[in-house]
Amino acid sequence: LHNLMALVREVRPQQATFVPDSVEQATSDHGWSLPADGERLRPLIDECRALGVRVSLFMDPQPEAMVHAAALGAQRVELYTEA
Repeated sequence: LHNLMALVREVRPQQATFVPDSVEQATSDHGWSLPADGERLRPLIDECRALGVRVSLFMDPQPEAMVHAAALGAQRVELYTEA
């Protein structure tokens, strides 16, 4: 989420997709670990929703994690499928 929120606040896109990449990563290699990452994501999701921005979380295809994504307020998920 490296400086993503400043851009979201300025542009207010229709959707923001949160991906758990580090700064040095060229591409994604995993999804969010929920519920472990939930407390980090919750205020960002809440802010996006308050701005009228739909939120998608990049997730590993684990059905049990989808309940946590929904509970955090994510309206969409995008699945990491390489594995």
